[in-house]
Amino acid sequence: MAVQFAKVEGSQVIAFSRSKEHLDVAKKLGAIDAMTFRGDQEFLDELNKNMDC
Repeated sequence: MAVQFAKVEGSQVIAFSRSKEHLDVAKKLGAIDAMTFRGDQEFLDELNKNMDC
């Protein structure tokens, strides 16, 4: 549901989860991309690699 709220406000949503099923739901709700990760460091590495921060 947070994906839908963010989309309504004009945000581009990228979902992160350990579960492929959760990512599939996020994409159906409007996330522009979805990425899986297994641990905290992997999450941070993916975030740094894919974000323009």
